[in-house]
Amino acid sequence: MSQRQRLIEQLLLPNANVSELCKSFNVSRKTAYKWLSRYRLGGFSALSNRSKAPVIQPHKISSEMEERIVRLHEENPYWGPRKLRDYLLYVKHLSDVPSHTTFARVLKRHDCHVITSNKSKPATLRFEREQPNDLWQMDFKGSFMTEDKRCYPLTILDDCSRFSISLVACDSETSSIVKGHLTNIFHEFGLPNHINVDNGNPWGSADLTSYTSLQIWLMKLGIKITHSAPFHPQTNGKDERFHRTLKLEVLHQRSYKKKEIQDVFNGWRHKYNYERPHEALNGRTPSHKYHVSSKRFSENPIPFEYEDGIVKKVHSSNGMFCFRGERFRAGKGFNGEYIAIKETDKSDEFAVFFMDNFIKKVKLGESVQ
Repeated sequence: MSQRQRLIEQLLLPNANVSELCKSFNVSRKTAYKWLSRYRLGGFSALSNRSKAPVIQPHKISSEMEERIVRLHEENPYWGPRKLRDYLLYVKHLSDVPSHTTFARVLKRHDCHVITSNKSKPATLRFEREQPNDLWQMDFKGSFMTEDKRCYPLTILDDCSRFSISLVACDSETSSIVKGHLTNIFHEFGLPNHINVDNGNPWGSADLTSYTSLQIWLMKLGIKITHSAPFHPQTNGKDERFHRTLKLEVLHQRSYKKKEIQDVFNGWRHKYNYERPHEALNGRTPSHKYHVSSKRFSENPIPFEYEDGIVKKVHSSNGMFCFRGERFRAGKGFNGEYIAIKETDKSDEFAVFFMDNFIKKVKLGESVQ
Protein backbone atom coordinates (compact mmCIF):
# COMPACT_ATOMS: atom_id res chain seq x y z
CA MET A 1 0.00 0.00 0.00
CA SER A 2 1.35 3.40 -0.98
CA GLN A 3 1.88 6.34 1.35
CA ARG A 4 -1.00 8.16 -0.31
CA GLN A 5 -3.40 5.28 0.25
CA ARG A 6 -2.43 5.02 3.93
CA LEU A 7 -2.95 8.77 4.38
CA ILE A 8 -6.39 8.63 2.74
CA GLU A 9 -7.45 5.75 5.00
CA GLN A 10 -6.39 7.73 8.07
CA LEU A 11 -8.16 10.86 6.84
CA LEU A 12 -11.40 8.91 6.38
CA LEU A 13 -11.44 7.75 10.02
CA PRO A 14 -13.90 9.50 12.38
CA ASN A 15 -12.38 12.40 14.30
CA ALA A 16 -9.24 12.38 12.11
CA ASN A 17 -6.82 15.23 12.93
CA VAL A 18 -5.73 16.59 9.55
CA SER A 19 -2.88 18.68 10.93
CA GLU A 20 -1.35 15.80 12.88
CA LEU A 21 -1.69 13.41 9.96
CA CYS A 22 -0.01 15.88 7.58
CA LYS A 23 2.85 16.27 10.02
CA SER A 24 3.15 12.49 10.41
CA PHE A 25 3.17 11.86 6.64
CA ASN A 26 5.35 14.94 5.94
CA VAL A 27 2.94 16.55 3.48
CA SER A 28 1.20 19.92 3.39
CA ARG A 29 -2.50 20.35 4.13
CA LYS A 30 -2.95 21.46 0.48
CA THR A 31 -1.45 18.19 -0.79
CA ALA A 32 -3.52 16.13 1.63
CA TYR A 33 -6.78 17.71 0.49
CA LYS A 34 -5.70 17.33 -3.19
CA TRP A 35 -5.24 13.57 -2.74
CA LEU A 36 -8.49 13.31 -0.82
CA SER A 37 -10.33 15.09 -3.65
CA ARG A 38 -8.82 12.73 -6.22
CA TYR A 39 -9.87 9.70 -4.14
CA ARG A 40 -13.45 10.87 -3.94
CA LEU A 41 -13.55 11.37 -7.75
CA GLY A 42 -11.81 8.18 -8.86
CA GLY A 43 -10.89 5.95 -5.95
CA PHE A 44 -7.40 4.77 -5.07
CA SER A 45 -6.44 4.46 -8.76
CA ALA A 46 -6.76 8.24 -9.10
CA LEU A 47 -3.90 8.76 -6.61
CA SER A 48 -1.12 7.78 -9.08
CA ASN A 49 1.14 10.45 -10.57
CA ARG A 50 -0.30 12.33 -13.51
CA SER A 51 1.65 13.38 -16.60
CA LYS A 52 2.93 16.94 -16.40
CA ALA A 53 2.89 17.26 -20.17
CA PRO A 54 0.38 19.81 -21.49
CA VAL A 55 -2.90 18.48 -22.83
CA ILE A 56 -2.01 20.03 -26.20
CA GLN A 57 1.61 19.37 -27.29
CA PRO A 58 2.39 21.64 -30.24
CA HIS A 59 5.82 20.04 -30.81
CA LYS A 60 4.67 16.42 -30.81
CA ILE A 61 4.77 14.87 -34.28
CA SER A 62 3.59 11.59 -35.70
CA SER A 63 5.91 8.61 -35.84
CA GLU A 64 5.57 8.69 -39.64
CA MET A 65 6.85 12.28 -39.80
CA GLU A 66 9.69 11.49 -37.40
CA GLU A 67 10.75 8.53 -39.52
CA ARG A 68 10.59 10.69 -42.64
CA ILE A 69 12.83 13.35 -41.09
CA VAL A 70 15.43 10.75 -40.10
CA ARG A 71 15.30 9.08 -43.51
CA LEU A 72 15.62 12.44 -45.28
CA HIS A 73 18.68 13.26 -43.19
CA GLU A 74 20.25 9.91 -44.06
CA GLU A 75 19.78 10.73 -47.75
CA ASN A 76 21.10 14.30 -47.28
CA PRO A 77 23.61 14.26 -44.40
CA TYR A 78 24.90 17.74 -45.35
CA TRP A 79 21.54 19.45 -44.80
CA GLY A 80 20.68 21.03 -41.48
CA PRO A 81 17.21 21.25 -39.85
CA ARG A 82 16.15 24.36 -41.80
CA LYS A 83 17.10 22.92 -45.18
CA LEU A 84 15.38 19.60 -44.41
CA ARG A 85 12.21 21.44 -43.39
CA ASP A 86 12.28 23.74 -46.43
CA TYR A 87 12.64 20.69 -48.69
CA LEU A 88 9.44 19.10 -47.36
CA LEU A 89 7.64 22.45 -47.36
CA TYR A 90 8.64 23.96 -50.71
CA VAL A 91 9.84 21.03 -52.83
CA LYS A 92 7.50 18.26 -51.67
CA HIS A 93 4.71 20.76 -50.84
CA LEU A 94 3.68 18.95 -47.65
CA SER A 95 1.24 20.53 -45.22
CA ASP A 96 1.56 20.46 -41.41
CA VAL A 97 5.36 20.47 -41.57
CA PRO A 98 6.74 21.05 -38.04
CA SER A 99 9.14 23.87 -37.20
CA HIS A 100 12.88 23.66 -37.83
CA THR A 101 13.43 23.46 -34.05
CA THR A 102 11.33 20.29 -34.01
CA PHE A 103 13.49 18.95 -36.85
CA ALA A 104 16.57 19.74 -34.74
CA ARG A 105 15.12 17.86 -31.74
CA VAL A 106 14.35 14.82 -33.91
CA LEU A 107 17.90 14.78 -35.31
CA LYS A 108 19.35 15.07 -31.82
CA ARG A 109 17.07 12.35 -30.46
CA HIS A 110 18.24 9.95 -33.17
CA ASP A 111 21.90 11.01 -32.90
CA CYS A 112 21.92 12.35 -36.46
CA HIS A 113 24.92 14.60 -37.15
CA VAL A 114 25.05 17.17 -39.96
CA ILE A 115 28.28 16.98 -41.97
CA THR A 116 29.83 20.43 -42.43
CA SER A 117 33.07 21.83 -43.79
CA ASN A 118 33.94 23.14 -40.28
CA LYS A 119 34.57 26.57 -41.77
CA SER A 120 32.93 29.49 -40.02
CA LYS A 121 30.83 31.72 -42.23
CA PRO A 122 32.45 35.14 -42.77
CA ALA A 123 30.35 38.17 -41.97
CA THR A 124 29.73 39.65 -45.40
CA LEU A 125 27.34 42.16 -46.88
CA ARG A 126 25.11 40.20 -49.23
CA PHE A 127 24.24 41.73 -52.57
CA GLU A 128 22.70 40.30 -55.69
CA ARG A 129 21.31 41.33 -59.06
CA GLU A 130 17.57 41.85 -59.20
CA GLN A 131 16.90 39.73 -62.30
CA PRO A 132 18.17 36.36 -63.51
CA ASN A 133 20.77 36.49 -66.30
CA ASP A 134 21.86 40.03 -65.47
CA LEU A 135 25.12 38.61 -64.10
CA TRP A 136 26.68 35.17 -64.31
CA GLN A 137 29.71 34.21 -62.22
CA MET A 138 32.11 31.91 -64.06
CA ASP A 139 35.29 30.19 -62.93
CA PHE A 140 37.21 26.94 -62.78
CA LYS A 141 37.10 25.14 -59.45
CA GLY A 142 40.79 24.39 -59.52
CA SER A 143 41.45 20.81 -60.58
CA PHE A 144 41.54 17.34 -59.06
CA MET A 145 42.74 13.91 -60.07
CA THR A 146 40.29 11.23 -61.09
CA GLU A 147 41.49 7.64 -61.12
CA ASP A 148 42.88 8.07 -64.62
CA LYS A 149 43.03 11.78 -65.55
CA ARG A 150 43.02 15.31 -64.16
CA CYS A 151 39.66 17.12 -64.22
CA TYR A 152 38.99 20.89 -64.37
CA PRO A 153 35.38 21.68 -63.31
CA LEU A 154 33.99 24.73 -65.15
CA THR A 155 31.23 26.33 -63.10
CA ILE A 156 28.76 29.08 -64.01
CA LEU A 157 26.29 30.44 -61.46
CA ASP A 158 23.47 32.95 -61.95
CA ASP A 159 23.96 35.76 -59.43
CA CYS A 160 20.28 36.46 -58.77
CA SER A 161 18.85 32.95 -58.42
CA ARG A 162 22.00 30.92 -57.54
CA PHE A 163 20.96 28.60 -60.37
CA SER A 164 23.84 26.44 -61.59
CA ILE A 165 24.01 27.24 -65.29
CA SER A 166 26.85 24.83 -65.87
CA LEU A 167 29.04 22.28 -64.12
CA VAL A 168 31.28 20.75 -66.77
CA ALA A 169 34.19 18.34 -66.32
CA CYS A 170 36.85 19.81 -68.66
CA ASP A 171 40.17 18.28 -69.70
CA SER A 172 42.00 21.63 -69.49
CA GLU A 173 41.44 25.37 -69.00
CA THR A 174 42.06 26.58 -72.56
CA SER A 175 40.01 29.23 -74.34
CA SER A 176 38.94 26.80 -77.07
CA ILE A 177 37.51 24.30 -74.58
CA VAL A 178 35.66 27.02 -72.64
CA LYS A 179 34.31 28.55 -75.86
CA GLY A 180 32.98 25.18 -77.00
CA HIS A 181 31.12 24.60 -73.74
CA LEU A 182 29.84 28.20 -73.64
CA THR A 183 28.44 27.81 -77.14
CA ASN A 184 26.29 24.89 -75.95
CA ILE A 185 25.32 26.78 -72.80
CA PHE A 186 24.29 29.91 -74.71
CA HIS A 187 22.14 27.83 -77.06
CA GLU A 188 20.29 26.38 -74.04
CA PHE A 189 20.07 29.34 -71.65
CA GLY A 190 20.53 32.41 -73.85
CA LEU A 191 22.96 35.26 -73.15
CA PRO A 192 23.58 37.11 -69.87
CA ASN A 193 24.15 40.85 -69.70
CA HIS A 194 27.38 40.49 -67.71
CA ILE A 195 29.82 37.75 -66.78
CA ASN A 196 32.25 38.11 -63.87
CA VAL A 197 35.43 36.04 -64.11
CA ASP A 198 38.75 35.63 -62.34
CA ASN A 199 42.09 36.99 -63.57
CA GLY A 200 44.54 35.23 -65.87
CA ASN A 201 44.04 32.75 -68.68
CA PRO A 202 41.64 32.16 -70.25
CA TRP A 203 39.75 35.12 -68.78
CA GLY A 204 42.05 38.13 -69.22
CA SER A 205 42.89 40.56 -66.41
CA ALA A 206 41.21 43.25 -64.33
CA ASP A 207 43.91 45.85 -65.09
CA LEU A 208 42.89 45.86 -68.79
CA THR A 209 46.41 44.98 -69.93
CA SER A 210 45.63 41.52 -71.27
CA TYR A 211 42.67 40.58 -73.44
CA THR A 212 42.19 36.97 -74.50
CA SER A 213 40.46 35.65 -77.61
CA LEU A 214 37.73 34.25 -75.34
CA GLN A 215 37.10 37.68 -73.83
CA ILE A 216 36.94 39.29 -77.28
CA TRP A 217 34.44 36.65 -78.45
CA LEU A 218 32.19 37.32 -75.44
CA MET A 219 32.31 41.07 -76.04
CA LYS A 220 31.34 40.52 -79.69
CA LEU A 221 28.24 38.72 -78.38
CA GLY A 222 27.32 41.87 -76.44
CA ILE A 223 28.31 40.52 -73.01
CA LYS A 224 30.04 42.87 -70.57
CA ILE A 225 33.03 41.26 -68.85
CA THR A 226 34.15 42.16 -65.32
CA HIS A 227 36.96 40.65 -63.28
CA SER A 228 37.36 39.78 -59.63
CA ALA A 229 39.68 42.07 -57.71
CA PRO A 230 43.25 40.71 -57.96
CA PHE A 231 44.03 38.23 -55.14
CA HIS A 232 40.42 38.50 -53.96
CA PRO A 233 38.42 35.67 -55.57
CA GLN A 234 35.67 36.44 -53.03
CA THR A 235 34.42 38.99 -55.59
CA ASN A 236 32.96 35.90 -57.24
CA GLY A 237 31.54 35.05 -53.82
CA LYS A 238 28.49 33.04 -54.81
CA ASP A 239 30.48 30.87 -57.18
CA GLU A 240 33.16 30.39 -54.51
CA ARG A 241 30.46 29.27 -52.06
CA PHE A 242 29.13 26.93 -54.74
CA HIS A 243 32.65 25.48 -55.04
CA ARG A 244 32.81 24.76 -51.29
CA THR A 245 29.45 22.98 -51.43
CA LEU A 246 30.57 20.98 -54.47
CA LYS A 247 33.76 19.95 -52.71
CA LEU A 248 31.95 18.92 -49.51
CA GLU A 249 29.07 17.02 -51.07
CA VAL A 250 30.73 15.53 -54.16
CA LEU A 251 34.52 15.59 -54.16
CA HIS A 252 35.67 15.27 -50.54
CA GLN A 253 37.38 11.91 -49.88
CA ARG A 254 35.85 10.37 -52.99
CA SER A 255 37.40 8.89 -56.10
CA TYR A 256 35.89 8.78 -59.59
CA LYS A 257 36.85 7.66 -63.05
CA LYS A 258 37.08 10.42 -65.63
CA LYS A 259 34.36 8.85 -67.78
CA GLU A 260 31.86 8.86 -64.89
CA ILE A 261 32.52 12.26 -63.31
CA GLN A 262 30.25 14.19 -65.70
CA ASP A 263 27.30 11.93 -64.81
CA VAL A 264 28.06 12.56 -61.13
CA PHE A 265 28.16 16.32 -61.78
CA ASN A 266 24.87 16.20 -63.73
CA GLY A 267 23.05 14.36 -60.95
CA TRP A 268 24.32 16.65 -58.21
CA ARG A 269 23.66 19.80 -60.27
CA HIS A 270 20.03 18.73 -60.80
CA LYS A 271 19.64 18.21 -57.06
CA TYR A 272 21.28 21.56 -56.34
CA ASN A 273 18.97 23.43 -58.73
CA TYR A 274 15.65 21.63 -58.21
CA GLU A 275 15.71 19.98 -54.77
CA ARG A 276 18.20 21.67 -52.45
CA PRO A 277 16.65 24.63 -50.57
CA HIS A 278 18.77 27.79 -50.38
CA GLU A 279 18.74 30.01 -47.28
CA ALA A 280 19.38 33.17 -49.33
CA LEU A 281 16.21 32.35 -51.31
CA ASN A 282 14.07 31.98 -48.17
CA GLY A 283 14.16 28.21 -48.41
CA ARG A 284 13.24 28.03 -52.08
CA THR A 285 15.32 26.24 -54.70
CA PRO A 286 17.29 28.12 -57.40
CA SER A 287 14.94 26.75 -60.08
CA HIS A 288 12.04 28.52 -58.35
CA LYS A 289 13.59 31.89 -59.23
CA TYR A 290 15.50 31.25 -62.45
CA HIS A 291 14.31 31.54 -66.05
CA VAL A 292 16.25 31.43 -69.32
CA SER A 293 17.43 34.66 -70.91
CA SER A 294 15.34 36.47 -73.50
CA LYS A 295 18.58 37.42 -75.31
CA ARG A 296 19.09 34.61 -77.79
CA PHE A 297 22.46 33.43 -79.02
CA SER A 298 23.67 33.59 -82.61
CA GLU A 299 26.94 32.10 -83.79
CA ASN A 300 27.07 34.87 -86.40
CA PRO A 301 26.21 38.11 -84.58
CA ILE A 302 25.52 41.29 -86.53
CA PRO A 303 28.80 43.22 -87.05
CA PHE A 304 29.15 46.26 -84.80
CA GLU A 305 29.14 49.67 -86.51
CA TYR A 306 31.06 52.53 -84.89
CA GLU A 307 29.17 55.83 -84.91
CA ASP A 308 32.11 58.05 -83.97
CA GLY A 309 35.86 57.96 -83.53
CA ILE A 310 38.61 56.99 -85.93
CA VAL A 311 38.24 53.33 -86.86
CA LYS A 312 41.40 51.27 -87.18
CA LYS A 313 42.06 47.61 -87.87
CA VAL A 314 44.39 45.73 -85.56
CA HIS A 315 47.13 43.87 -87.41
CA SER A 316 46.44 40.14 -87.50
CA SER A 317 50.02 39.16 -86.70
CA ASN A 318 51.09 41.14 -83.65
CA GLY A 319 48.09 42.92 -82.13
CA MET A 320 49.41 46.37 -83.11
CA PHE A 321 47.63 49.32 -84.75
CA CYS A 322 48.86 52.55 -86.32
CA PHE A 323 47.55 56.00 -85.41
CA ARG A 324 48.92 59.36 -86.54
CA GLY A 325 52.13 57.78 -87.72
CA GLU A 326 52.78 55.90 -84.50
CA ARG A 327 52.37 52.23 -83.52
CA PHE A 328 50.44 51.15 -80.43
CA ARG A 329 49.63 47.80 -78.89
CA ALA A 330 46.03 46.61 -78.59
CA GLY A 331 46.84 43.00 -77.76
CA LYS A 332 46.89 39.77 -79.74
CA GLY A 333 43.34 39.04 -78.67
CA PHE A 334 42.26 41.83 -81.04
CA ASN A 335 44.11 40.46 -84.06
CA GLY A 336 42.08 41.28 -87.19
CA GLU A 337 39.41 43.23 -85.25
CA TYR A 338 38.34 46.86 -85.74
CA ILE A 339 38.73 49.37 -82.92
CA ALA A 340 37.73 53.03 -82.51
CA ILE A 341 40.02 55.80 -81.27
CA LYS A 342 38.29 58.75 -79.61
CA GLU A 343 39.47 62.10 -78.30
CA THR A 344 39.74 62.82 -74.58
CA ASP A 345 40.03 66.12 -72.68
CA LYS A 346 43.80 65.98 -73.31
CA SER A 347 45.03 66.87 -76.79
CA ASP A 348 47.76 64.21 -76.85
CA GLU A 349 45.75 61.41 -75.20
CA PHE A 350 43.15 59.19 -76.86
CA ALA A 351 40.75 56.47 -75.67
CA VAL A 352 40.61 53.13 -77.47
CA PHE A 353 37.30 51.26 -77.70
CA PHE A 354 36.33 47.84 -78.97
CA MET A 355 32.63 48.10 -79.83
CA ASP A 356 31.29 49.99 -76.79
CA ASN A 357 33.93 48.59 -74.42
CA PHE A 358 36.71 50.88 -73.22
CA ILE A 359 40.05 49.15 -73.79
CA LYS A 360 42.85 51.54 -72.86
CA LYS A 361 44.30 55.01 -73.33
CA VAL A 362 47.20 55.83 -75.64
CA LYS A 363 49.39 58.89 -75.61
CA LEU A 364 51.14 60.38 -78.61
CA GLY A 365 54.89 60.16 -78.28
CA GLU A 366 54.69 56.95 -76.23
CA SER A 367 54.28 54.54 -79.10
CA VAL A 368 55.77 51.06 -79.27
CA GLN A 369 59.03 51.01 -81.22
